[in-house]
Amino acid sequence: MEAFLEFCSNLQSTDYFNWDENQTKRAIIEKVLFLLGWDIFNPNEVSTEHRITHGRVDYALRVENSNRVFIEAKRINESLELHEGQLLNYAFDIGVELALLTNGLEWWFYLPLKPGPWQKRKVLSINLINDEPYLSGDNLINILSRSNVIARNAIVYAEALHEEIIKKETILSKLPEIWNKILSVPNELLVEIINDEFFEDAGYRIEDSIIAEFLKNEISKRAVHGNVSTPITRKHPSRPISKTKPIDSGSKKGKRYPPLSISDTYGPIIEVIKQENGEIEAKKAYNILYENFVHIFNHSDSNWNEYDGTNSRWKHHLDTAKAQLVRQGCIESSQTARKGLWRLTQKGFDYGIHNQ
Repeated sequence: MEAFLEFCSNLQSTDYFNWDENQTKRAIIEKVLFLLGWDIFNPNEVSTEHRITHGRVDYALRVENSNRVFIEAKRINESLELHEGQLLNYAFDIGVELALLTNGLEWWFYLPLKPGPWQKRKVLSINLINDEPYLSGDNLINILSRSNVIARNAIVYAEALHEEIIKKETILSKLPEIWNKILSVPNELLVEIINDEFFEDAGYRIEDSIIAEFLKNEISKRAVHGNVSTPITRKHPSRPISKTKPIDSGSKKGKRYPPLSISDTYGPIIEVIKQENGEIEAKKAYNILYENFVHIFNHSDSNWNEYDGTNSRWKHHLDTAKAQLVRQGCIESSQTARKGLWRLTQKGFDYGIHNQ
């Protein structure tokens, strides 16, 4: 990580604006691949100008003669949107699960075998100049490092990111529908809340039918003007409470984004469930894990508690880690365990034995 941070720092002060594609490849792309553990001088591992049936890709990252990642490279500052189709068509035709489109600064990752338009298959976007270096490094290690690609952890990570995107899109599309449905057919609780507020202000109550009619008129006006009415959400979640001793994860004083990789949380998640005899309610798990990492999540220069309208960043981080443990067979899926319950499999119970 330190080498990557130093590379990003040097890149900030580099005059790269007029670099062509070859300069971009040599000075940035191949340097990053090298830092991620790839032998860029071994054509059996990093195949350049790799020939396929209907063309060629700039790089194919290979493991035991099998294509694992296709990379299409463009010159610095070249727009990437126009090149998505070609790269993903190549990857789809060959059956390559992970693809990367980059101009050196922007790094766009895709799951080519997923259904839908190309844009829906993008799972991660990294900018080496604008993004926080720790976050960029952590993402690149998880999705593109040689060790994670070989172990298929990179695909697990990308799949978890894709699920989070789908989940967020579903939330953003469904919440307005549900909220508008509530307003169009007011329920008793909502009418009662409004009547209570009216009583506090005016000193008397009004008929429920008047409030119901008012709400129907409001939703009609919003529909006419194309406005979407959405529920109010708290900017910051309430802080979970637990007395569990914090776990040291190597946070660094003075950094805006204390490092905590997805894999750093695997062990603590497993241990928390073990302490509850192999199963724990999700809400309780979040509370305990929050306190385990409270010295990171509440770091004065961190952004772990930023709220995006659905969840805080620390909770997304833990959700992603838990999703990967499900895919690794350490935690039962929601199809076998009750929703909202985290339950270990036998592999999960044995996790500490095989990962020391």
